[in-house]
Amino acid sequence: MTTHANGSNPLNQRQTELLAFVASGLTIGEAAARCHIAEQSAYNTLSVGRGKAGATTVTQLAVMAITHGWLKPTGQEQYAPADQLQAVS
Repeated sequence: MTTHANGSNPLNQRQTELLAFVASGLTIGEAAARCHIAEQSAYNTLSVGRGKAGATTVTQLAVMAITHGWLKPTGQEQYAPADQLQAVS
């Protein structure tokens, strides 16, 4: 798999949204509930995202996303998709 070290976010909007919840400390099940999807769908969505980014675990994917700026801190130990934050800045 190809890693995206250049900073371009290979994840789609749903993958990034779920990952932001997980990076903020929610379980995948809790993130799924926030997104109004089944827990298995969230696992599958994040699995595809891991493959796109070349990550082997969701934790590694979260670290990559934070490191490359795909997720940005919003304060109070929470993260949000970077493109959503830029839209309101």
